[in-house]
Amino acid sequence: GRGGGRRDVAREAGPRRSEPAGCRNHERTDNMSVKKETVGDGVLNASGHSSNLRILVVEDHAALARLIGLALESMGHEVRTAGGVNAALELAAQEQFDLLVSDLGLPDGSGLDLMRQLAGRQIKGIAFSGYDDEEHIRAARAAGFAAHLKKPVEMEDLAATIERVLSQSESPKR
Repeated sequence: GRGGGRRDVAREAGPRRSEPAGCRNHERTDNMSVKKETVGDGVLNASGHSSNLRILVVEDHAALARLIGLALESMGHEVRTAGGVNAALELAAQEQFDLLVSDLGLPDGSGLDLMRQLAGRQIKGIAFSGYDDEEHIRAARAAGFAAHLKKPVEMEDLAATIERVLSQSESPKR
């Protein structure tokens, strides 16, 4: 009802739906803000282009992982989520992904280690963490991540970073 307050997205997200419960136009968690845009029957990403990437999201906070996944799905991407390095490696062994979006601090290892282990698989990576100093950014780049975002991350920033990372892969390296 209208007087009941905010819905708990983490509890209600459950199985994937075309319109996630509790995810109206804007939802907020401690580390991520999500705003989705729809036009007609299609869903557009931040640049207004349709996308259909296979994205592996690695985040140990289940509610946040679910929310990121739902937001990326609402942009037209196919998303799988993992709560740690080992689960991510299992998924990557079974499926091909275009992009890794990973927290750096994970319970069973580091997102840096995960990216290094996936290096030979033609997968681009975007890291996020609570730190944005030069040392963390340099470490993320050295591990193979194409970009690093500081938490809290706005979904518009993530969408723009995805576009930038993918456009980098289409242009010749110098």
